[in-house]
Amino acid sequence: MLIIKYPINIWESISANGLDTFDTDIKRSIILVNQIAFCGLITSLVYNILYALYDLHLLFPAISINIIGMIFFAGILLLNKLHKHNAAKWTLVLAPNLQIFALTYYLGTASGMQLLHIMMASFPLLLAINDRIYIRAIFVIIPILFYILSYFSFSSGKNLIALDTLFLSTLFMTVSISVFALVILFLHLFHVEVKRAERLQSLEYDRAESLLLNILPADVARQLKDDAKVIAERHDSVSVLFCDIVGFTRISDQLAPEQIISILNDFFSYLDRLAEHYGLEKIKTIGDSYMIAGGIPVPDSQHARNIANFALDAQDYMEQIHIGRNKVYLRIGIHIGPLVAGVIGRQKFSYDVWGDTVNIASRMESHGITGEIQVSETVYWLLRSEFIFLYRGEIPVKGKSPMRTYLLKRSPLLA
Repeated sequence: MLIIKYPINIWESISANGLDTFDTDIKRSIILVNQIAFCGLITSLVYNILYALYDLHLLFPAISINIIGMIFFAGILLLNKLHKHNAAKWTLVLAPNLQIFALTYYLGTASGMQLLHIMMASFPLLLAINDRIYIRAIFVIIPILFYILSYFSFSSGKNLIALDTLFLSTLFMTVSISVFALVILFLHLFHVEVKRAERLQSLEYDRAESLLLNILPADVARQLKDDAKVIAERHDSVSVLFCDIVGFTRISDQLAPEQIISILNDFFSYLDRLAEHYGLEKIKTIGDSYMIAGGIPVPDSQHARNIANFALDAQDYMEQIHIGRNKVYLRIGIHIGPLVAGVIGRQKFSYDVWGDTVNIASRMESHGITGEIQVSETVYWLLRSEFIFLYRGEIPVKGKSPMRTYLLKRSPLLA
């Protein structure tokens, strides 16, 4: 098992050499440069072993050329390690072409060395050597020119040394197989990196989608992605609830900042789960206040009942909470009516609601009684057969006549 694991660890370590970016295209290019340079280094080493086994003295110049090539491949890995990524890419595209050309000059075209130029033509495309198409085209043309020059300058019979036909045939076949194997390997590595990038992109998309859905209702988020125009909709019947932790500002003066955040986070997280349970839409939190609505963005015939149950459950939850020695209470206000809902802002946008319904719901809370759920007469008439109410009296509302209010006590099922 260790025999398999150790080479894999080495390969992964070399692949990740010099990674210093979150850009998936650049990261893929760096990984491929590392992998190709390492393959080039190993391939040169293998050929040197074959040359040495055949005739060390006769093929010493070819071995020397490959050693220089190995130094360049190691240098490419070092350049990436030093975060000189462009220099590493340019070296990988140019240096091996010179190495191949020199080997072809020494061994002749009968060795098949010039075929490696064909493989080199794919590197500028695999490595995204430059965004400009004409730059890539130049680097694709370079190995093609080397190939043509090699073919006509170092054709069979013009090599510098006399090599027997069997060795040349074996070398030609070995080079041909190497070209096929390396091209397939590099395409596979490219495919693996593309797939990895796609998976990461998919994860990032899902994460962004999740964050967007935490900010906006699903239907509104879909509209915003499909069309960038202003989103605003009028709704005829919406429940709006305001909830405030009474005296929390005074109590928080006695607490550390971490404690304040922890308490609010626990409470608001519970309300978020409660909202999801009842199919309500959280609008926002302001300090220790919580605002929620029912019947938007998708109309819901049960929104009034759901928001009443939400209020009762929130009140029951707070009955169990103490902050130090202090007992804390909620003050809740609810009103039902028409309003406008939409998305505002271009940065840090939010889904919000406007209209008299919102103002009246806010008055129900601010003029309410500590530990009680105060509702408007509209709410009372809609839910009087489903819940128990206690008439409270009239309260002043800015710009309107005094309004009759009721206290929501409990559901008949709990009476």
